Amino acid sequence: MTVHSRDAVIAVEKDLLNKSHTEMFGKNRITLGSLLFHNESVAKNGTRIIVPFTLASHRGQSEFQAVVRCSNLQDIEYDKL
Repeated sequence: MTVHSRDAVIAVEKDLLNKSHTEMFGKNRITLGSLLFHNESVAKNGTRIIVPFTLASHRGQSEFQAVVRCSNLQDIEYDKL
């Protein structure tokens, strides 16, 4: 199966909107309006796709990246940059 960068971005978007990741993002509810994906910077790194994004909140903006495993688009890890 070929995985495209757009598939990874969609998987990250769904994950962020549907699951609460309070350990990483706090108690703020993530919405489409608070997310900005840096599509031009999405890159494949071996068996993973790196998806950088900005999360806006009332406290300002924070930069993150999602690391998506190509063999399982639901296997996503998040890092604050």
